[in-house]
Amino acid sequence: MTAIRSGLSLDPRVVTDLLGAPEAVREHVLARLPGLTTGTAPGGVRLPGGLSGLRELPLGDQAQWGLVYIQRPAPPSSAHRTEVHVVAVRPAGPRLHETARARLGFTRPLGAMAHASRTRSPQLPLRHWATPARPPLSRPALPLSPPTPRGPVL
Repeated sequence: MTAIRSGLSLDPRVVTDLLGAPEAVREHVLARLPGLTTGTAPGGVRLPGGLSGLRELPLGDQAQWGLVYIQRPAPPSSAHRTEVHVVAVRPAGPRLHETARARLGFTRPLGAMAHASRTRSPQLPLRHWATPARPPLSRPALPLSPPTPRGPVL
């Protein structure tokens, strides 16, 4: 038996993920977790972009499911220096990565097209916003109307 190198922790929602997974996938997860904590099993594939630090472990016969985990420093009370934290077990694909991103609170990085759409084109002329005209210093006098008589007209 190989010594355990890392602790193991699970996001609480992973239990729900496992209950919704097919039995073969659940068995595959339970068979692969000891290898991750002892360091004897090959690690997962590193995820690119805003999910750096996370790894995806393909599950099932044709890798139709995936397990996303992160190896991070263990809490001070742990007997190990590092821990494998399982974030999500879902069908493989972009939804698996989106779930992992949401559970860890990662913000999605903006691509070049998003940045370009939010910037101002240098070819556009500067806008001069209309400012209200200042009122004149003096107003022209209005013509006086003749006084209207009060009372009966004779």
